[in-house]
Amino acid sequence: MQKANKPNIGLDIMGCESSPDTLLTSLYALLRKNECPFTITVFCTEPLAAACKKLPRPIPVDFVTTSSSVEMNENPLKALRTKRDATMYVGLNAVREKQVDALITCGNTGALIAGSYRYLDPLQGIRRPALVALMPTKKTPVAVLDVGANVTCDSKMLYQFALMGRAFQMARGIDAPRIGILNIGEEESKGRPEFREVYSLLEKSSSSLSFIGNIEGRCAFDGNVDVLITDGFTGNVFLKTAEGVSSFLVDQAEELTSDTSLLTQLKRISDYEEYPGALLSGVDGLVIKCHGASNGRAVANAIMGTHQLLAKNFITSVQKCLAIEDV
Repeated sequence: MQKANKPNIGLDIMGCESSPDTLLTSLYALLRKNECPFTITVFCTEPLAAACKKLPRPIPVDFVTTSSSVEMNENPLKALRTKRDATMYVGLNAVREKQVDALITCGNTGALIAGSYRYLDPLQGIRRPALVALMPTKKTPVAVLDVGANVTCDSKMLYQFALMGRAFQMARGIDAPRIGILNIGEEESKGRPEFREVYSLLEKSSSSLSFIGNIEGRCAFDGNVDVLITDGFTGNVFLKTAEGVSSFLVDQAEELTSDTSLLTQLKRISDYEEYPGALLSGVDGLVIKCHGASNGRAVANAIMGTHQLLAKNFITSVQKCLAIEDV
């Protein structure tokens, strides 16, 4: 595997709900329409690589083949013990060895988190990495974290999530991201002890962080907050509930109106494929987790979003934020 002068983005196409060869065919078709300032390294099994090498490739693509992959229904810890040659783990090791600049996968989330602990060092001071997902609002997208990496969190972890989310949004061009806590009420006294404690920590840091307080779920989509922090259990339920409600409303709208422009707009706003996957923040490497059922368009958007983070030196930005706040 040779690193090119352009950024080299790794792509694990195994273990997802979509057919890997169909996914890659769709991705190539989309990339063919745009000038791509990067190369791609695809991690897959040998039979699939042989088939995919016959496809017309619009940009430089390298294939790294392995003998196994992690499936969606596999136990993450068992897979980590027994499948060290799986595409996902070979890809994570490639990130560690600087053979690729980032890794994108649509595979098993638990296996990805467990593998990241083994293959990638945490950023200095970070206790646990978090998954950061962009969600649409009435204004600009909000970064929500954690959306599934940590079921329970203490106040120090939540505070670090705020710093990582801030760095993520700054890399996307927001100069002073507004930070809020997803909670059951706006009052400072609301929520579990760790939420009240992180409220106090963020309030004390308000001179350097734009902390705006607690945000109720019904207000999260108003566009008045740029970073929304919570534990991984709550965040994952929040994310998937929002996806379900959006899908329900689009289906209802299709039955109630024949306005194709309105329906197109609704689908564009609510479609997870429009957003660049969930970033695993807090590790020394760029790792992006896409939806398990992602198609070529979703992966293409993940690649473009990853390239943007690489161009903005996201890892360095997070390290600077952590150093300034002395976490």
